[in-house]
Amino acid sequence: MQKKKWLWVAAGVLLVFIIGCGAVLIAGQVLFGWVRTTEVNNLEHVDLTTDVQGKGDGWTKINLCLVNQGEHDIDLHGDQPSGTWQLVNQDDDIRTAGEGFAPSWIKAGEINCPFQWKGHLEVGTYTLTWTVDRYGSVTERFRVTEDGVVILP
Repeated sequence: MQKKKWLWVAAGVLLVFIIGCGAVLIAGQVLFGWVRTTEVNNLEHVDLTTDVQGKGDGWTKINLCLVNQGEHDIDLHGDQPSGTWQLVNQDDDIRTAGEGFAPSWIKAGEINCPFQWKGHLEVGTYTLTWTVDRYGSVTERFRVTEDGVVILP
C-alpha cells in the first residue's frame, strides 16, 4: 500500500511541475518575447538582390543576396530552397554559372548573401540572372568598362 501512495505523490508532483513549466513558458512568451515570430507563407517580403563591383582592371566581384524586408523572421523549417545563377556576355555565351542552396531561415531586416563570385571579365555588357525557388528571380545588366562596372537600366 505504501508503494501506491508513493506513486500517486510522485505523479502529482510531476503534474504540478509540468503545469508550472507550461505557465512559465507562456508568461515568458507574452511578457518577454522569448519566442520570435516567424512566417512561412509570407515570402513576398523577401527580395533577391545583386551587388556587382569592379575596379577597372577587369576583376569583378558579384554578391547574390536575399533581403527580408518584413517585420518577421522567415522560417522554411529546414526546407532549403535551391538557388541558381548565370552570367552571360553580350553574345549570350555563358561566362559562369552556379547553383546551391539558399538559407531556409532569414531574420527580419537581414541581408543574407549565400553566393559570391570573383573573376576577370573582359570589357563588355553582361546579364546576370539570379533565381531562388520560392523567392523568385532577378536579372541585372551591367557593363564592364576600363574604369569599372556600370549598372545598366
